[in-house]
Amino acid sequence: FADIFAINHDLFSLNLPSTARLTEDPSVWSLSEECVFDRMIEGLLSACLTLRMLPSIRYTAASGLTKLVAQRLQMRIQEEISLFEALDRRGVGQPVLLLVDRRDDPVTPL
Repeated sequence: FADIFAINHDLFSLNLPSTARLTEDPSVWSLSEECVFDRMIEGLLSACLTLRMLPSIRYTAASGLTKLVAQRLQMRIQEEISLFEALDRRGVGQPVLLLVDRRDDPVTPL
């Protein structure tokens, strides 16, 4: 589960190629897009384990892609739940993983 690249103490990258084609309907994804999507899910799972957190996942309701990411990530977490059970969460609230779609960005780039 070392699928992330630490850039800074508060920033990491999954070092993925372009994910722009993932915004298309998943039924038309090529094998390449499916591999990128799966790699993204594995990278997010790795980040959760590295940060030692079992997050509550929230996503943008208007985005089918963020919903799909949330569902797949939750599935992977359930498959690997034994890795998360060892985490010491006493006295700590449950962290939130917020998935947003950059196409719905309310702030206009300057």
